[in-house]
Amino acid sequence: MNRGPIIKDPRDVVHEVSDLERYLDEMFEQEGLTFDTWMATFGSGFYRARNLAVVELVRPLEPRRVLEFACAGGHLAELVMDGVPTIDHYVCSSVSARVVEHAKGQLQRWPHCAVKMVDADLSRSQDMVATNIATYDLFLTTSFEHIRLDRELICEMPPGAAFVFSVTLFDDPEHFRVFGNETELRERYEDLLAIDRVVVTGDNTKIVVSGRIPIEPSGRRRAHGR
Repeated sequence: MNRGPIIKDPRDVVHEVSDLERYLDEMFEQEGLTFDTWMATFGSGFYRARNLAVVELVRPLEPRRVLEFACAGGHLAELVMDGVPTIDHYVCSSVSARVVEHAKGQLQRWPHCAVKMVDADLSRSQDMVATNIATYDLFLTTSFEHIRLDRELICEMPPGAAFVFSVTLFDDPEHFRVFGNETELRERYEDLLAIDRVVVTGDNTKIVVSGRIPIEPSGRRRAHGR
C-alpha cells in the first residue's frame, strides 16, 4: 500500500539561513572539505546526470524567461543556457550569499544571466509571491525537497508557466520531504501541476519532473495544506 512521502516536522529540518551556514561549516570541517570543493561536486557524477535530464526536459519547452531557485551553484544554468537557445533572460538564485557569489563567478560569461539572492520560503519572504514572478515562463529547481511550502509555492506560479524540478529519493537533514517513488510524487502535486514527463535517474536517487501550471480562473487552485 502506498502511504505517500514522509513529511518531516520543520523543527527537525535544517532550513534557517544561519543554521544552514553553520551546518555546512561543521560538515566541511568534519569531512576536510572547502566550500569550493563542495560546490564542484554539484557539477559532476549523479548531479551532472540529473542536470542533463533537466536540460532534456527543458529544451522542448522553448522558454524565454527562466527563474532557477535554490540553485546549487551555476552548473545547471550553464548546461541549460548552452542547450536551450530560446532563452532571453535567466535568473540563477539562492538564499545563500556564498552560493550566489560562487555562481556569479561561474556565470559571468553569460550577459543575459543574472545571479540574485532569492528566498523561496514563503513563510519568511515575499520574493516569490505571484506579483514578483509573473513575468517568467519557466521555473527550475533541483532542490524542491528543500522548500518548506512546496505546494503553496506552485500556487504562486503564473498559469501557463512550466515548472521543471527534481526531488531526491533519500533523506537528509535539509529535506522537508522524502519520496519513495513516482506515485508518491504524483499524488502530492498532480492536483496543482499538469505533469507531462517524469524521469527517474539511472542510480534511482532522483526524480526529475516536467509540468505546467494549469490555466484556470483565479483562486481555484489551492495548496490544501498537504
